[in-house]
Amino acid sequence: GSVLIYELTISIMENAERHRWYNWAREYCDKVGKPLLTIGMQRHSFNPPDGDYVIDIDPAVLNTPGGVLGDETNMPFPDKMFGVAYNSHTLEHLNSAEDIELAIAECRRVADYAILLAPSPYCIIANLFCPSHRFRLWFDNVNNRIVVKPSEWQTGIGVAYEAGQPVK
Repeated sequence: GSVLIYELTISIMENAERHRWYNWAREYCDKVGKPLLTIGMQRHSFNPPDGDYVIDIDPAVLNTPGGVLGDETNMPFPDKMFGVAYNSHTLEHLNSAEDIELAIAECRRVADYAILLAPSPYCIIANLFCPSHRFRLWFDNVNNRIVVKPSEWQTGIGVAYEAGQPVK
């Protein structure tokens, strides 16, 4: 029971954080008259909506208004095209720490602001049962850096989804 309450609390807090930052991003973009870019499509109805443009590696993104099939490490957009690049829970799926650095640099290149969100490094479900979560990320606000570590807690139990297809 305690583990379930712990996980539910983390999930509620992460979802509130997603919506709080999305709302800030939407307000900023509307204020400055620039579009909002979301990295990764909305996958669940409890997640914030997609932005004006959405980039994803899943071909289903082409069925999304403003959808662009592409890689977040090399985005096909001009510098500072967007008010905000909203990157929520995608970085932990990338293949290497170098890819994470590239994705962050691309977010900063294409937008005035980059919002970078990742699952809690203390979330049991995200770290043990999501095989596509290759990394754990900590946002170190004191030293203004992101700490990236391989996800050593993985059990291999669960199903990974990449480009909309289950991965074994």
